[in-house]
Amino acid sequence: MSEPVYGLLEVLDRDSDLNYNVRLRVMRSGLNRNDWDYRNIEQFAETFKGTPILCAYPGNRIGDGHNFDEALWNGEIICDFTGPNAERIVGAIGEGENDVWTETGEDGTWIIANGKLWRFYNRQLCDHLAEQGRMEVSAETEVTEEHEESGISVFTAWRGLGVTILHETVAPAIPGASIQALKAMNSEKWNSLKLKVASYHPNTEGGEGTPPKAEDHEPPKNNKGVEKKLTLNKKQLAKLNERFAGYVLLQAKENEEDKSILVTMRNDSYESFSYRLASMDETIAPERIVPVPCTVSIGEDFAMNAEDYFAALSTRVETLSDELSKAQKERDDAQATIKAMTEKENTRRVKAMKEAAKSALDKFNADRSAEEKVCEEDISCVMAEIDGGDYTECADKDGNFCGEEKVCQRVMSICAQKDMEFRAKNAEKKNNQFAWDGITAPKGDDGTVGALLRGLNIE
Repeated sequence: MSEPVYGLLEVLDRDSDLNYNVRLRVMRSGLNRNDWDYRNIEQFAETFKGTPILCAYPGNRIGDGHNFDEALWNGEIICDFTGPNAERIVGAIGEGENDVWTETGEDGTWIIANGKLWRFYNRQLCDHLAEQGRMEVSAETEVTEEHEESGISVFTAWRGLGVTILHETVAPAIPGASIQALKAMNSEKWNSLKLKVASYHPNTEGGEGTPPKAEDHEPPKNNKGVEKKLTLNKKQLAKLNERFAGYVLLQAKENEEDKSILVTMRNDSYESFSYRLASMDETIAPERIVPVPCTVSIGEDFAMNAEDYFAALSTRVETLSDELSKAQKERDDAQATIKAMTEKENTRRVKAMKEAAKSALDKFNADRSAEEKVCEEDISCVMAEIDGGDYTECADKDGNFCGEEKVCQRVMSICAQKDMEFRAKNAEKKNNQFAWDGITAPKGDDGTVGALLRGLNIE
C-alpha cells in the first residue's frame, strides 16, 4: 500500500529532556477541491522554520481544528487565541539548516519538517501521540499574492504560520486537513483579514492511497468550528456599560452577519441578564433586558445551573473555612503555650547561670587572702551578658543546654586575669626593695656612731 497523503505528525524518538522529536508532512502543492492552487512550494517551504506546532483541547479531548475567535482589539480585528478551547502552542518546528525540506513524489511536492513537542507542558498530548504513533495535522499559511486562472485561486506568494494537530474526528489536511489562508483584501493595505479553510483533495476518486472524504471524518455536532463573533475589548465594554445603569456588563459580542451586539450582564444580586442591540447607538429599552440562566460547563456535553453549582461550592468553602479557623486557633494556642514554656525555661536558665557564676567565683577565692581575692564587681560584666541572653541558647553538639558551663569558663578566665595582674604587681614591688628598708633602730639608740655600730653588731 502506498504512503497516505494526509498531513501527518510522527514520533521519531524522545530526547534527554523528555521532549518528543517528531517528523511532519506539512503540506503539498497542487489543486484542491476549493479550487486553490499553492505554487512555489520549494521557494516558501523554509518559511515554516521556527513556527509553532499547535493543539486545541476542547473539554477533555486532545486535538481539534483551527480554534480561535475573531476579536475587536484597539480598533482592529485580530485572531484571539485566549479562549478556553483555542489552540495553544505545544511545540515548534526546528530552525536548523536541515529541519525543513521538500520531497517530490507522484502526489506532488511535499514540505517535510523536523520538530519538537514539549512533553513537560503537554503530557497528555505526548502520551496520546506515543500510543497512536502518528496524528494528522493541518498547515496554516498567510497569503500575500494571488490571482485567478479559469476560476481557480492561485497563491504565488505566501508564508507558513504553523501546524495544528487534529483530533481523529476532524477532517485531515493535505488532502483532508484545514489550511487557513490569511490574505490582504487590498494588495497595498491590509484592510481586513479573510479566513479560508481548505481541504486538499485529489482530482481522481478511489484508488490506492486515496484520502478519505471530509464527511467520513465529520466532527461531533457540538464541535462544528469556531463561532465567528467579534468580542468587544475592555475599553469598549466599559464605555457601553455606562448605558446600562444598575448592571455590570460581563461580555459583549458583535455578530459577524447582522452586526447586532449581544450583551450579557449581572445586577447587584449577581443575577444574569442579556440584551441585544441592533447598533451601538441604539437607545436602551429597559423592558428588553431579559433574565437568562447562568450555567457552568462540565466537560463537553454537560452544563448545570451556576447558582446550584456555586451553592455547593459555597457550602464546601464554608466547611473549609471552619476547618481553617479551627486549625488557626489550635496553632495560636500551641504557639502561646510554647512561648510561655520558653519564657519559663529562659528564666530558669538565667537564675541557674548567675548562681553558677557566683559559685565559680567562690571556688576561686576559697584559699586566697583578702588581698588576693576577686570581688563580685569584677564579674559584673558576666552578669550583664547573662541578662542580655548571650548564653541562653548555648547548646552542645547533642543539643543539650550548656550555658552554665560557658558562664563558669567566662568567670574563671576573668579570675585568672585578675590573679595574673595581682602577681605581676607583687613581683614589681619586690624588685624595687633596698637593703636598708628592713633595718630598725636598736634599743638605747642615742644617735651616736657607737650606737649605730652596736645596731650593726660591730664592737
